[in-house]
Amino acid sequence: MKFSVSLAFVFIAMYCHSQSLHEPLNTIALQTGKYSNNQSNSFYFSGNPAILGFGTHRGAGVYHERRFLLSELSSFLATAVFSINGAGFGVIMNRYGSVLHNQTMVALAYGRRLTDRIAIGAQLNYITGKSQGFSPATTATATIGAVFRLSNNLSTGVAAKHIGTLKKDLNNKVAANYSVGFCYDVSSAVSLNMDIIIAVGQSLSATAGIIYRVIKNVELTAGITTGTSVPFVKCGFIWKQLRLDVMVGYHMQLGITPGIAIQFGRER
Repeated sequence: MKFSVSLAFVFIAMYCHSQSLHEPLNTIALQTGKYSNNQSNSFYFSGNPAILGFGTHRGAGVYHERRFLLSELSSFLATAVFSINGAGFGVIMNRYGSVLHNQTMVALAYGRRLTDRIAIGAQLNYITGKSQGFSPATTATATIGAVFRLSNNLSTGVAAKHIGTLKKDLNNKVAANYSVGFCYDVSSAVSLNMDIIIAVGQSLSATAGIIYRVIKNVELTAGITTGTSVPFVKCGFIWKQLRLDVMVGYHMQLGITPGIAIQFGRER
């Protein structure tokens, strides 16, 4: 057990080189489909605040994962979305870690539709890191993004996360990352998705995923991210205004990361 914990921390130190923000490992599974013209949920805007500009969704969601089955590396994510005509607001709360060491991020996002094809958005992030025996360290960053609906089936988006650091109390500055994503809706039941991400101090990574609506109330998602070589699968169950997602990511050396998400919401 001690060896597993040590190995996990070594991996995270390598993966998070030059950054201090820990996001859930299965975040990419939650965000696959975020640029789709046929999809909407309470987590998508956490990948690009401009998505709120096209939003018709009002609701909230919570997500929990245990990275590599270790309680010390658990993550909790909560979001809420409120859409109005041509605009939307979103709130994010993300907590990672244990009593000994943890990190919390609270964010407020806003997106606005400029035309029927273009939306922009911005987000303010406040991050706090705590280690037992030390004073809390804080920092504040900004995220901006844009979404372009090129056709009824094809959309793309760009985002710059954690730019313009306002406070730098954390020992390691939160590294900015830049992404461009694409989504092609093959039909109302199938969408193909890809994201390319460049984080400062890290090599380029890409994520590809497919969403398939098996029946009206069951949806399957599968994909892989090259940055951590983690394939993932997700199964969603929809019943009226409730949605339950069960997912798992797999790392060859460190094992599985299970996660569960619950959402409640409705279309405006």
